[in-house]
Amino acid sequence: MIESLYSRGLTSVQISDFLNENQIMSPTGLKYTGKLVWMTNYKFQNRKKRIKGTRVSVDQDYFYVKQK
Repeated sequence: MIESLYSRGLTSVQISDFLNENQIMSPTGLKYTGKLVWMTNYKFQNRKKRIKGTRVSVDQDYFYVKQK
């Protein structure tokens, strides 16, 4: 949601006001601030870059059962 609001041209403070007016809390249950919105978007953009550059390959397919 934050990313789509940024793409509409809203600032961090405007986004935090929107989220708080609609009683949307942060994952930790706090109200949003401009700084929290900015950091949330910053981390999300970094996560998207990491995922885009990640490749999974399996050279050998084997597994083992660990005995107790």
